[in-house]
Amino acid sequence: MTVQRFAWLGASLTLMAACSGGRGHEGESFQSSSSSATATGVPTSAVRQLPWAGGTGALTPWGGTDPAKWRPEAILANAVSEALNAAWAQPGAADAVVAVPVAMQSSNFFEFGDGQSNAAPSFGWWNGGARPPVVATLVRYSGSASKIFFRFNANLPAGTSTFALQVTENGSTQTATLNATPDASGDLTAEWDPPSSLGLDNPLNKTVVLVHPQGWNDWFPVWFHFPVRSIAAFKATVPQSMQTFADGGDIQDHERVGSAANGGSTANVRLRLQSHQFGATNYSYFNPQDVHAIFPFQGHNYVTGVGQGWTWVADQSRTPFKIMYTCFQQRTPSAEATAQDGGVPSGGGWHKITDPAETVLNDLEAGPVALGAAQANPLPASMLPTGGYSYGLTDIATVRFVHPGEAFITPRGGAVTDAQGQPWDQANYHWYFFQQAQDVCTEEWVSPVVPDAALDFVGSAVSVQFEADSATTSWGQNVYVVGDRPELGAWNPQKALKLAPTAYPSWMGTIALPQGSSMSFKFIKIDGSGNVVWEGGGNRSYATPAVGGLYAGTWQN
Repeated sequence: MTVQRFAWLGASLTLMAACSGGRGHEGESFQSSSSSATATGVPTSAVRQLPWAGGTGALTPWGGTDPAKWRPEAILANAVSEALNAAWAQPGAADAVVAVPVAMQSSNFFEFGDGQSNAAPSFGWWNGGARPPVVATLVRYSGSASKIFFRFNANLPAGTSTFALQVTENGSTQTATLNATPDASGDLTAEWDPPSSLGLDNPLNKTVVLVHPQGWNDWFPVWFHFPVRSIAAFKATVPQSMQTFADGGDIQDHERVGSAANGGSTANVRLRLQSHQFGATNYSYFNPQDVHAIFPFQGHNYVTGVGQGWTWVADQSRTPFKIMYTCFQQRTPSAEATAQDGGVPSGGGWHKITDPAETVLNDLEAGPVALGAAQANPLPASMLPTGGYSYGLTDIATVRFVHPGEAFITPRGGAVTDAQGQPWDQANYHWYFFQQAQDVCTEEWVSPVVPDAALDFVGSAVSVQFEADSATTSWGQNVYVVGDRPELGAWNPQKALKLAPTAYPSWMGTIALPQGSSMSFKFIKIDGSGNVVWEGGGNRSYATPAVGGLYAGTWQN
């Protein structure tokens, strides 16, 4: 879904200099009991306070100290950071997810030529200050029930301190009345004890909770869906034959550069990577000056985040995963405050996932990292009990600390049909924003096989790798696969699958194809002018197996 306008939120905000209500002290680290575990079963790890609207020193607000200059990215980052700070300051907190209604904006700008297009959040028609209209936080406690904390912006024209809540799950509708009270900032706050039957403790739960001021017709949506699993559970769904590289090394941290592989070291992993000797197919690292942090809109490229990145591709040989090590520059508050078009956070920009999936593994750092997910239209408007969505906020962003040993899985979204037969785009997005005083590194798996629906992947596609051997080329030529399936261009060379010279003159490429599908195809060469050379011989044929596979063939002259 593309929203055709930005809501530039520039109203003043009274900064709260004092910590309140369990927010903790600046710089304090919060550590749950050593026996605690997150909703994924991974032990909790110490989490530091994040920068927020009232922060000073190392916690100075995302985007600088002038709220009038904050772009939506900084508004969102400050709001979710304050909520996470408050959640983890509570005794017994074992997990926390923050949800904010937003209107995600997509683009056709694929900055790195992969399956991720740059995106940006907005707050629709909301213009009530440099904070979102609604922020909701689910806090899971060790040994006790969860709670949801709501914060309603003081600038909402509610006219009441009573809010109505409604949630429908498996055909059963539950309602509740929230009696909110003002806090020191004037915002209205309320708590709700969700029934355990809703299953909201599960980070893959997709139950949408609707809330609005009593008497309103339109609604704000929130949910606490955050697609994360333990790395061990994620790997267990991968076929055994695909869990190692050709050299026998494990697909997880194959290069052994992470904290766990180096005695729990907290040293800068990026420096370790830069001195590491990768395999022969990885000649150098890629060093972009931003990571998905340019958003084109109405003829202008907006900056949505600051900080450069570093990416290394692991020597993956025949494994079906594109495995990368990606590092982000440490937080630079001065650059945030002086960014083009207004204040923005440090880190990468929001981006839409159009590969089968992108999985971020926190297996390199010794501590947790804050990451964000979003989905467009999780609940079509036709399924609302009344009215529409307040301020056009049809989408939901969620933010959570991803702990060491957890995998953050963002599958490709897609079109769905509501009860009236109307199509809805349920695109998926994710986001990095980092407060650390040193560079932050993660491992990423792109376009993997689809392992298990329970891990939040969609469809029944499998990963197939094509290999064209002995395909020598002239300067400017590349090798492609073109065939009768739409994924292979439907015999149109301009839409063919491009292969990479990973071990020239062998060329390789991976694509997701439906299970059990049969196809005819050929290898071709295309030069920079678009001239096509077809290989000789008859058409090749292949049928995809149940768990993905490899097709290797020699170029036919």
